[in-house]
Amino acid sequence: MYQQASLSELIKTMVDVFSVEPPVYARPQPHAHGQVQSPPPQQQHQPQQHQFSTNNSTNNANFFSSSSPSSTAAVQTHPPPVGAISPHEERQSLLSSVNDSLKRIAKNRQEDLLAELDHLLIEQQNLKENAQIIANGMAGLNSSLEQMRVEATSLAQANSSLNRQLDDLKGRSDINVDDAIKPATVLHAQLYALVAEEKAIEDTIYLLSKALDQRKLSLDQFTKLVRNLANEQFLKKAHIIKIAGILGYK
Repeated sequence: MYQQASLSELIKTMVDVFSVEPPVYARPQPHAHGQVQSPPPQQQHQPQQHQFSTNNSTNNANFFSSSSPSSTAAVQTHPPPVGAISPHEERQSLLSSVNDSLKRIAKNRQEDLLAELDHLLIEQQNLKENAQIIANGMAGLNSSLEQMRVEATSLAQANSSLNRQLDDLKGRSDINVDDAIKPATVLHAQLYALVAEEKAIEDTIYLLSKALDQRKLSLDQFTKLVRNLANEQFLKKAHIIKIAGILGYK
């Protein structure tokens, strides 16, 4: 008989059985004194034996007739257990947890961004100071370059003048030193003579010190000669300074 049963009759049988003996029951809830109530004993029920027929039309009619409101009303409904969380409360709890997590992540990210912003501001200030130092250095280099250009122009002009004088002197023979250097005025001639004599005295003192080191002169002779030369050199230097001041030389 079971081999000839259809799916509709199987569902009908399950509806009849589960309407009398449901497969689930509510959890026991603790009493006020902490005692746990045991679940009520289930009624012993023997499922009715059903005869399955091969007629599909009859089975479908029986299935729809068993699904009438009278049969569905027999299904027992159990209230939710005490203290259970409703779907709405569970949803609110999940939303609150996600909101707290997002706030914590946003706060940590904000702190990291603020720290990075402070570091970037410090780097920006350092870059501005370094840029100012570089700008000052570039200004100094440009000023030095301009001064070097002026000096290079002056040196080029002086070199050109010397080359012209050398070209003029190459065509001459037996150049006389006295003729080559001619003072412009009498003061210039006197200044040239005084400078030449002062330098000659300085060379003489140097040679006398060498002779003293080589023991060619005694200390008394060296002292006497150097004293006289030093007095003469002092007078010539005084005249040189006076004439140079008159001529406007430093």
